[in-house]
Amino acid sequence: MHSILKGLQKDHINLAKVLDIMQLQLERIAEGDDVALALMFDASTYIQNYPDMIHHPRENKVFEVFKYRSGDEAEVFKTLIQQHEEMPDVTIKFKRLLNEAINGLGFISREELVKKIQEYIDLEREHMNLEEAVVFPLINKTLEDKDWKLLEELIETESDPLFTDKIEESFKVLYQSISGQAA
Repeated sequence: MHSILKGLQKDHINLAKVLDIMQLQLERIAEGDDVALALMFDASTYIQNYPDMIHHPRENKVFEVFKYRSGDEAEVFKTLIQQHEEMPDVTIKFKRLLNEAINGLGFISREELVKKIQEYIDLEREHMNLEEAVVFPLINKTLEDKDWKLLEELIETESDPLFTDKIEESFKVLYQSISGQAA
């Protein structure tokens, strides 16, 4: 497996950790703990800043090279690219919902808030699982060395602001929560 695909899979492993923390926070929110909303907001900011803006464009480049190499216009790729285009807006709306809940601006019941948070987490997981189960194995089997060399030139390396040696200050609490779960 090429290092680019390994990197995309590592991003998925890291995103799964973020989604696990979000799921735990959701349980706290459902029980009435509004403090958990702040960590939920931090997690969604991470998703907005890295998976939505860096990771998905990388995947799209790999998908395009796959399409060129295989001639395959598989519906799954169209679906994923469309999701990549829509997910930044979905995340922005999700963050707006959280911000309103944090600041007492929204007129949404706790039950509805919990439902919307769960829908967001499920959407992220379903998207990632489709890529892992169907698309990545197909890409790994199809792309050749010359395709990966082209992708190495096309894909910029930008480090993950949460899962590196230099964690961005705004994500330190989120990182500590994730690290506490792994222990």
